[in-house]
Amino acid sequence: MVRQGKRAKNTEQSANGWQGAYAGMITLVMLFFILLYVMSGMDSAQSGLLSQAMGGGKASGDEIIIYAQARPKLEPPGDIPPGGIRGISDVHGFLKSYIEDSRIGNSMEVSQGEDYLFIRFMDDILFQPGSARLVNPDNMAILDYLGYGIRSIEPGINMIAVIGHAAQDPDNPELEMSDINLSVVQANAVLRYLEDKVGVDSGKLVSVGLGKQHPIALSSTSEDAAKNRRIEILISAVNPVADQLSQVYSNH
Repeated sequence: MVRQGKRAKNTEQSANGWQGAYAGMITLVMLFFILLYVMSGMDSAQSGLLSQAMGGGKASGDEIIIYAQARPKLEPPGDIPPGGIRGISDVHGFLKSYIEDSRIGNSMEVSQGEDYLFIRFMDDILFQPGSARLVNPDNMAILDYLGYGIRSIEPGINMIAVIGHAAQDPDNPELEMSDINLSVVQANAVLRYLEDKVGVDSGKLVSVGLGKQHPIALSSTSEDAAKNRRIEILISAVNPVADQLSQVYSNH
């Protein structure tokens, strides 16, 4: 009886070991086919980076993220100027036409300098009231136009700064989020849309939240608070921040 019990126990252990090995093999086969499917959609550069990552090569995490997430195809969101978009002046005219055609002059402003473009969005056209959630997170025509303009002249752009501004609403003094935090989150939401939905080069994007430090309306009324809640985007041919960081990193 004792021998029979041992033999039964050994038989059960063998069965469990066989089942475990089989389950592990099936899992590996599934992972293998998933990997083949993913690699079938990559080009040679992407496949090379993935191979380096799997084989212990020197591909950095940043390189893997950039190549693994394909940039959206650049498609015009509307009518393109006859001469195309080749510089900051063309982007300025492109956006001005959109503002006029859409009749949103009260909610969006665009101005141009020698080597920069400055866009100001009033809070209500991008975000739900008092929220960091975009009005339509899947389709922001305004940001699509802006993103197309940026990508059209991307080689000549070195910095796209997204700047968030907030205000303490006198009619609602106890907001769930502080003004500085809200401005940061809103700026990041716009940055992520430009990066993920439009495909703007993430290496040129930077966001900052300034809270209520730089109001454009100084009274304490609800109307002026609404004016102060805004998103500004500076598109510049130069990047002083990157230049200074390069100097710092070269010395440390």
